Amino acid sequence: MNVSTENINLIKDYQKQLKAELITSKDTENSENSDNSKEFSSLLTEAIDNVDTVVSKSNENVPKLITGDLDNIHSAMIDMSTSQIVLQSAVQVRNKCIEAYNDIKNMQF
Repeated sequence: MNVSTENINLIKDYQKQLKAELITSKDTENSENSDNSKEFSSLLTEAIDNVDTVVSKSNENVPKLITGDLDNIHSAMIDMSTSQIVLQSAVQVRNKCIEAYNDIKNMQF
């Protein structure tokens, strides 16, 4: 599978955003007035909105690609690959959350 430079740059940008969020979350943990539930919910909302945006962009190009109205097939293929990667990542995060929930649920106190 040949990964284009644009996809690599997109992944690197995503990693930078995650690192920035990690640094921000560590800083807010140290502050006494932080509301962690609000922070988590806003982070989760942003992530879901990001997935929705990427998938919507890809879905806009599919009918145009099928009918032949799209001039730049390369960008449509990149958008579809990007949406596939983002969806796979979201599914893996969901699976890890469910696994963590089940581990906590099965703990004996």
